[in-house]
Amino acid sequence: MYRYNDTLAKLPIPDLFETIREYMELIKPLVTEEEYSKTQNVVGEFIEPDGLGVKLQDRLISSSNSDTNKSWLKPMWDEMYLSYRGPLVLNMNYYAVMENEAFKDKLTYSQLMALAIVKSVQTYFSINDESMEPDMGRKVPMCMNQYKNTLKAVRIPCKDEDLYRLGEDSKANNYVMLLHMGRTFQVFVSDSEGNIYSPESISAAIDKIVELNLEAPKCSIGAFTTAPRDIAADIYEGLLNDNKNRHNLDLINDAVLVVCLDKKFNTESDLIKAFLLSDGSNRYFDKSSQIIVTEDCQIGFNNEHTGADGTTWFSIMDSIYDYIISNTHIFTSKDVHEVPFNHLDWNISQDIELLLSNAIEAHRKIAESIYTQTKGFNTFGKEHIKSLGVSPDAFFHIALQLAQYRTFNSLKSTYEPVAMREYREGRTECTRPVTEAVKTLVTQFDSCIDNDILKKLILDAVNAHISRIKTCQSGNGVERHLYGLSKMQQMYFKDETLNLFDDASYKKLKSDFISTSGLGSENIRCFGFGPVIEDGFGLGYGIKKHNIALTISTKKDNQDHGERLIQNLHKAFNDIAKILV
Repeated sequence: MYRYNDTLAKLPIPDLFETIREYMELIKPLVTEEEYSKTQNVVGEFIEPDGLGVKLQDRLISSSNSDTNKSWLKPMWDEMYLSYRGPLVLNMNYYAVMENEAFKDKLTYSQLMALAIVKSVQTYFSINDESMEPDMGRKVPMCMNQYKNTLKAVRIPCKDEDLYRLGEDSKANNYVMLLHMGRTFQVFVSDSEGNIYSPESISAAIDKIVELNLEAPKCSIGAFTTAPRDIAADIYEGLLNDNKNRHNLDLINDAVLVVCLDKKFNTESDLIKAFLLSDGSNRYFDKSSQIIVTEDCQIGFNNEHTGADGTTWFSIMDSIYDYIISNTHIFTSKDVHEVPFNHLDWNISQDIELLLSNAIEAHRKIAESIYTQTKGFNTFGKEHIKSLGVSPDAFFHIALQLAQYRTFNSLKSTYEPVAMREYREGRTECTRPVTEAVKTLVTQFDSCIDNDILKKLILDAVNAHISRIKTCQSGNGVERHLYGLSKMQQMYFKDETLNLFDDASYKKLKSDFISTSGLGSENIRCFGFGPVIEDGFGLGYGIKKHNIALTISTKKDNQDHGERLIQNLHKAFNDIAKILV
């Protein structure tokens, strides 16, 4: 599993002057001429021989050299996630819904859940004993370190900064936590010898739990995981004061993962909103992963983002999907073994009950304020885009900027993560798809009548996008470097008056009006996350062979804009494709 890790390069610290040059390119299409001129003065002072930027760069290099085998970014990145104080549900966690046409009529929900559980445990074991095959990207080995943070992991709320905890490595007596009707059940998935129970046996145990028909509790214990982190920490500490509760929380923390059994949802919109947010009564959002299964055999995930990025998790999801598809026929055996399970009983004081009730009420108000919808584009997908001679990802993002311009008559900052797992402990860099070439294209697209000119402008924008992606993949992106410099400023130069990071241009760049993330899996029907800023949009997309999956989220106050943005995006796909033919 880790056989290539020692050969991976350490994430480089980019050259300060090159970063500043590229930074000025990033902000130019987003700011006014006056703002740009002011920023030129700010960065000019920043990179003077005795300027703050040079001091910060020296500090960053010296801190990186203290451990030559580690990524300079990772400690800051972990702190960034764990020190976040808002609710995780909308702001950190993301969800994915898998395709289910191939098995929804062949399995019961308990059988589907059992197959997903068994494959998750097999995956955990392969990580544990390091037998998993290394991931390869573009025939280049990828860092595998994130996998150890995916299963049997949890984020524990603490004051000021949370704790990320990994359970003890063991094959014996592993279990998952099953949430049903707001109640928590410990379901064992391996015996004392480390043998994984069969899907048939686990399915039978799930059926028995459902047949108990227990009433929903007044307050689900997972309600605290919907709260802002300092409030969640208060509730968690209060629960720890009781020995039974402390034991139960330790059990949840050490579970391989959480599995949630939900009712059937009437519409696709209701489904994806439940997978993203739910009403908070049948979730434990602090767990690294929750598999969600509905009574009509929809299946998906809600993942906490601290320990691992989407590329790692989507690989696990694909393996689970393949396992389900390959084993729909196995539930004919009568050789079912007894799988132990326990219902977790809690001692909830009146004070804790009130705090849990308040957390659920606050969460439901947030959930009510969010609009989310999936509106896929089914005219063409990756294969047709490639036949046009352009990168599918570049095609998508150029179309998105045309759609943004048509919707708002302006361009604001768009966020798109780029994986850096070719480096040791690499996470993501951020590329900004709004370039000068894109701005030129979108401002002329609807007035230009010469298709040859438009085609050249499209290809210029494609090349600019690809160039930025390559810079990010090379470890020489702008934003993680600037983030590292800003951390050095906070740690060592708090009293400096000149601060690039307070400049209006930097704030515009960092204001993620449209936050996007893409995946290439054919097995995931849709995925998404919340908007980053108050008037912004979260846009999850998947460029598949013959279609493009799209899911948008925003505040309900922005619903009309969100719907128009997607309509304009569909139109932009068609319009750009016609020019490129």
